Amino acid sequence: AFAHPTLTGDMVTNDLKLDAGACLVLTGPNAGGKSSVARAVALASIHAQAGAPVFAKKAALPLRDAVFTRMGAADALAAGRSTFLHELERAAVALEHATDKSLVVLDELGRGTATHDGVAVAGAALDALVARGCATIFVTHYHDLAASARAARPAQVATYRMAYAAVGGGTLDIDSELVMLYKLVEGLADESFGLHAAKAAGLPDAVLRLAQAKREAPGP
Repeated sequence: AFAHPTLTGDMVTNDLKLDAGACLVLTGPNAGGKSSVARAVALASIHAQAGAPVFAKKAALPLRDAVFTRMGAADALAAGRSTFLHELERAAVALEHATDKSLVVLDELGRGTATHDGVAVAGAALDALVARGCATIFVTHYHDLAASARAARPAQVATYRMAYAAVGGGTLDIDSELVMLYKLVEGLADESFGLHAAKAAGLPDAVLRLAQAKREAPGP
């Protein structure tokens, strides 16, 4: 059981096994704990190799030649680098230098551009890392990509999600409450629940209901 070392108060611990050459594709609701889990694994690996305490009840960690991460959102506008370009530059380092002894953590690669292009870039990067045999944690809201990666390479790709529970309302709409359980479980998330994140952020009710109507409207 492990947790992120910077968390305080009550913590939800998780268990994880990431075999050599395995790829864990992680989905789940916005603010459901995906990035915290990914960061905790990367920090555990770095702490272990530095001889520092590892925030886990029990851990068996291999030696890594490098830990590559692409997380968060940032830009460098003065240098002409958008958020998308910045994240691609970070991912490029991993794709260029990672080996089968590396740990790679990519968080929502491809989100900074049109969905079609983002899925294509994220899918190609994931395929390349799996083919190279890198131990990988790949966080994504592209659920179809996660499902297809699992179907194509079931021996190497595992799908996990962050658990949640719905309280109130007959369906998971904006009248129901989404409770984050912060627990890592096997399988794929049903969706990312972006409207619930918008509700938690304080968007006006009229805007939320219009967004829900647009989401539920039939396509052209």
